[in-house]
Amino acid sequence: MRSNTAKTVKGRLYLKIISPYKGSHYVLTVLTVVIFGVLAIALHSIIPLSPETLWGFIPYHKIMRFASVLCIVLGIFISCVYLPLWFAHLRYSFSDTHIVKRSGAFYIKEQTVSFKSIQYTETVSLPFIKIAGLRYIVLNVFGGKMILFFLKEKDYREIVFLIINNQEQRQ
Repeated sequence: MRSNTAKTVKGRLYLKIISPYKGSHYVLTVLTVVIFGVLAIALHSIIPLSPETLWGFIPYHKIMRFASVLCIVLGIFISCVYLPLWFAHLRYSFSDTHIVKRSGAFYIKEQTVSFKSIQYTETVSLPFIKIAGLRYIVLNVFGGKMILFFLKEKDYREIVFLIINNQEQRQ
């Protein structure tokens, strides 16, 4: 995880800039390949058990082969193109008043939340936390949510500390 301190971006001073944990990227890539691979094998293994045609004129085995090839292509595309682009663009920036989340693969979306508008936070820890960094913080704000994905333990604690500190200063 790459994290930096005190940088100026577009005229705003950010106290901390956090990138997602790389282990999460690897876990998601492996899961994607496994899921789409198993799906492709399952579709391909159905071919001998299926009827010759669908509705009397569509060759069923060609549809199943096409679907299994499509699963393989989608798995490769997601794991080799989409996920690396998405992880390359995912950043969290913290100023003294705002949190900015920048994410997206093909188009970049920026979400800004003021510390003042945070109503409450939720933390989610999934299995394999230490290996994969599957740790999330959900910030519930007026009118929506901001989810901070794939945080390392150190960054997770710093973010929670920043939010609690800012909440206490406000009161």
